[in-house]
Amino acid sequence: MLKLISLLLCSVTLGCSSTRPPVPQFQSSKLKNSFEEAVSVEVTFNLLNNNPEPIHLVRFKYTVLIDGKVVYEGLKKAEQTLPYSSRGETVSSTIPIVIPRSYLEGKEEVTWHMNGSLQYVANGALAETLFESNLWQPTIAFVASDSLEVPPIEWILGY
Repeated sequence: MLKLISLLLCSVTLGCSSTRPPVPQFQSSKLKNSFEEAVSVEVTFNLLNNNPEPIHLVRFKYTVLIDGKVVYEGLKKAEQTLPYSSRGETVSSTIPIVIPRSYLEGKEEVTWHMNGSLQYVANGALAETLFESNLWQPTIAFVASDSLEVPPIEWILGY
């Protein structure tokens, strides 16, 4: 029985590890809205797929910090398939963040830091089955950082 479990574990590990994770790279951030309670920022990532098959992206999970304090935690469904890129072409994806005004008081500019993970489905029937049964859900870490000029209250950038 132990040999069977070891063999199964080995085949699962080898069978699911052939998919390379997507490569998320921070591109930019843009102030979207500014209200009395908070400001909203849109963060853009470029995503690259180095695999010969498309990868289905599932979810971004992330935390935003200012001065070492957590100011926002977010989840965003990725809900996109990242095509194979033979020439390094990337696909953009945006993540919203909200920064409460209490972290901006008395400052003209702040630097925010984001760290998180991007969950994806590896290629292959076994990988998909393990993902759907919550036994193996691969992720890749990402980071971003940028400065933000603190805008006046009620400043709104149209969508």
